[in-house]
Amino acid sequence: MMLLPERLVLYSLIFGTRPKRYVEVGSFKAGSTVITCAAMDDVGEGRIIAIEPNPQIEPETLATISHRTELIQGLSPDSLPRAVELAGGPFDFAFIDGFHEAEGVMRDIEGVMSCLADRAYLLFHDCHYHGVKQAINEAVRLYSSQLQDLGNLSLESVGSEEEQWGGMRLLLFMRDRSRAGSVEADLAAAQEQLRLARRRASGLEHGLRVARDRISAIEEELRLARDRISALESELRLAHDRISAMENSRTWRLGQRLACSLFGRSLRWVEGHMLRRNPDGHR
Repeated sequence: MMLLPERLVLYSLIFGTRPKRYVEVGSFKAGSTVITCAAMDDVGEGRIIAIEPNPQIEPETLATISHRTELIQGLSPDSLPRAVELAGGPFDFAFIDGFHEAEGVMRDIEGVMSCLADRAYLLFHDCHYHGVKQAINEAVRLYSSQLQDLGNLSLESVGSEEEQWGGMRLLLFMRDRSRAGSVEADLAAAQEQLRLARRRASGLEHGLRVARDRISAIEEELRLARDRISALESELRLAHDRISAMENSRTWRLGQRLACSLFGRSLRWVEGHMLRRNPDGHR
């Protein structure tokens, strides 16, 4: 797994050097492939050939890189001729993150060197690991006429002192070392892209904090609104109870008036009936 500074280094190098053909040795879950593809998408060009004997790439991840990427399920260096064929020519950038023992790393380096353009970059992941470091140092010594060590671009590491992981180390490959004068300019451009990428990451982190604060404020407003709705519902229930009580009281008063009216009418009828039976007023 790549650390955040390593991801920024990879993106910046791809964006700054703008390779047309890129080979990746070791693409287990395609994390580095996704970063490279994103940088090429921002540049607008580039082809990726990924070599991995046991790929564990999610279908959703593969869908995001398939427009630029060909995946070869196989081992390096045996699969490299097929990679050159698919890419349509030699590679101007190689990312090596396959074997981590010195012998395997050296095989990858020598195999990749045979498939590189006249001028190309080799970027190694986990360069702090003893096997990877040993192989890089040996390759720089053996092929000093073609390889120039540009150093560690990411000093972060994980693990113990005896077994460190992480780190990114860059080599320049040139069949004609007389053309090496532009290396410093390329490296400066890559460092500038790294600086811009870090600034952008900082801006995104600030935006995320602002968004979280806004979400907290909205949640507080929502809580207050719910409390207000509860208070209004309580007021509505009280108003309904008062209306019911008033309606019950009004019905009782109407019933009382109706009873009095009926009693009065009955009394008058009785008096009238008695008078008709006894007009003289005698019982």
